Amino acid sequence: NVIEGSLNGSGSVKDEEAEGKERDISEYDALIAMGGDGILWEMLQGIMSRSDGQEVLQKVAIGIVGCGTSNGLAKSILHQSMAKYSPLESTFLICKGRTAHVDLSRYETICGRTYTGFLTFSWAFIADVDIDSECIRCLGSLRNDIWAAYRIIANRSYKAKFSYLPQSAVEDTATSKAVTLPPLGDPVPTSKGWKTIEGDFILFWASQVTHAAYNTFQSPLSQMQDGLFRIMVVR
Repeated sequence: NVIEGSLNGSGSVKDEEAEGKERDISEYDALIAMGGDGILWEMLQGIMSRSDGQEVLQKVAIGIVGCGTSNGLAKSILHQSMAKYSPLESTFLICKGRTAHVDLSRYETICGRTYTGFLTFSWAFIADVDIDSECIRCLGSLRNDIWAAYRIIANRSYKAKFSYLPQSAVEDTATSKAVTLPPLGDPVPTSKGWKTIEGDFILFWASQVTHAAYNTFQSPLSQMQDGLFRIMVVR
């Protein structure tokens, strides 16, 4: 059976979070998002805010048909499947019914809020382009190119401290051994392979997938379930 959902309230993307949090999805076999990465992200926040969020992720398959501006996850899935990029190809893959696990990431802010992600985490240049170009969203994906050119001309940097654990410092990565991260407010361990970069940053981009957008192949070595962030830093 197919159950067609609808948005509550204004129909904005933010309503998807409430929809994922409140709707009874016990009779669903799958959730298919038709839109951009933002739609799926809001749905995921709603699911993870539920008391049975982890159970939902284990039982309900999730798919996406890229109909938004960037469609990074849809493109990454098609790329891994060696299929052409189009909404039709995404729909065809979903109809095949084959599923695979995908890495999720958890972000915690200093004020205590948490978010769940599946695509990339960007800050400084990339985030500036993504957020500031909303004023020309009507141009579609071209807005990113225009604003990137503007931001290169009007370049700016941000001060930050970035601590990370290299893959080489983690034992037995082939078996996906879990690494316990220190609380956000605590200093990182100094004797377990952690490294820290501090100073001015122009660009920070941590990728979980190969494509941040259908036309942005920023992390060729990323895989859907490798347990790694591939991180690009420009200073």
